[in-house]
Amino acid sequence: MRLIKCLTAIFLFMTLLLSGCSDSRELNNVAVVLATGIKKVNEGVQVSLLIAIPMSTNNGGSSPEKNPYYVETSMGRNILDADQNIQNHSSRILRFSHRRIILIHENIAKAGITEVLDFINRNLESRLSTQVYVTRNEITDILKAHSELDKITSEHIREIGKIMGFSVTARELLSEINSKGKDPILPVVHYDHGKVSISSFAVFHDNTMKFETKKNETIGVCWLKKNCLKGKTLTYPVEGGYVSILITKQHFKIKTLLKGATPEFSIQVKGRGIIREGEQINKLQNKRENQELEGQLEEQIRNNIKSILDKSFAHGSDSFGFGNYARIFHNTSWESKWKNNWEQRLHSIHTNIDVKFVLEQTGLNVDRASSPK
Repeated sequence: MRLIKCLTAIFLFMTLLLSGCSDSRELNNVAVVLATGIKKVNEGVQVSLLIAIPMSTNNGGSSPEKNPYYVETSMGRNILDADQNIQNHSSRILRFSHRRIILIHENIAKAGITEVLDFINRNLESRLSTQVYVTRNEITDILKAHSELDKITSEHIREIGKIMGFSVTARELLSEINSKGKDPILPVVHYDHGKVSISSFAVFHDNTMKFETKKNETIGVCWLKKNCLKGKTLTYPVEGGYVSILITKQHFKIKTLLKGATPEFSIQVKGRGIIREGEQINKLQNKRENQELEGQLEEQIRNNIKSILDKSFAHGSDSFGFGNYARIFHNTSWESKWKNNWEQRLHSIHTNIDVKFVLEQTGLNVDRASSPK
């Protein structure tokens, strides 16, 4: 009995030591930042924040006609200075832990993103899962745009990036920037007549954007990016017109070979697809004709990959990590011969691109299906 009383007294005393949230903040005291846009203006930086508005209610119902967000913009000497200027005229405390995307304007990307990387790395509220994009359009226009399906722009852009297979997180960007022998590629957001799209990449070297990919170069990037094309439809010019292919499988592998003073690389690309549309489908009467079409598609894919490799190497950018492969598989030569002048060696690197594409289905042959028995 005495033991029970002692234990009870101890437990009651321990409850006095339990504390609640001493620094808790109510929702109506916090402004949740969903996206940050950064642009260089004159000698300073312009920062735009997409801030969520808690759903207001009136007699138990919501007010759907009101946007669930608003955009705040301010100038500063650097990014945090601009953030503080926005905070100075905000009645709520800015919170960045739920930020979904960061938009970097092209004028900063071409001047160098070192400051942006420092901002992401040092900010304790930065989430490494935040997606990072580049744009050449006006950032405030992008942040205010939305679709009927996604009322908030940050979610709209984030979902497009995921569906297209283009998205790059802050974690991936920081990892590639700090990796010797690998340069980052960031997706580019386009804005046109109120609509947002993602259809190209910004290629970097030494923290600086070198160029934006054209359509054939973008497809080449995707062939060397895991599952970027799976489930997508590509339209290629072939003999007799165009053919649209649904990509069902995609795989690539890079091997490094040491021949002489400079390594050589073998790129093996494999894909499978289904013909969805094309006039020449009706001409596929036998296996030989089917193989001829596969050969034409393989040549087109090879050209896509070669176009992005040639342009990247010309700008000294190792966007696909060939230096990483050389460092891993030929570390002695990398450390003693290649590491310090890898940018110059890129111009003379030989790459062998081997493509194998298989058509799984050619679809219904209209000529034979419509011919009388």
